[in-house]
Amino acid sequence: MDELNIEDNQLTSLSSEMFDGLGQLEYLYLDDNQFASLPSEIFNPLSDLLFLELENNHLTTLPEGIFDTLSRLQELDLNNNPLTVINPDDFGKFTTLKNLNL
Repeated sequence: MDELNIEDNQLTSLSSEMFDGLGQLEYLYLDDNQFASLPSEIFNPLSDLLFLELENNHLTTLPEGIFDTLSRLQELDLNNNPLTVINPDDFGKFTTLKNLNL
């Protein structure tokens, strides 16, 4: 599987093991849910991820290192989240990122 779409499902949380075994996933759509937070290690298995959509949730902060394993990421969308703190170190590790929407 290279694409997973679980957008607009009114989800409020995800377990840290949610994406275990999905290392070949390239497109992940988590937008239009009700996430206020995410586990720091949730994206660790997703080393091939290219596109991550998290817009229109309720995220106020991002755990330190949450994107550390996403070395191939090209697009990250965090638009329409009430983020109050953004750690620049979380974004400085992207060498392939083309679009960042805050």
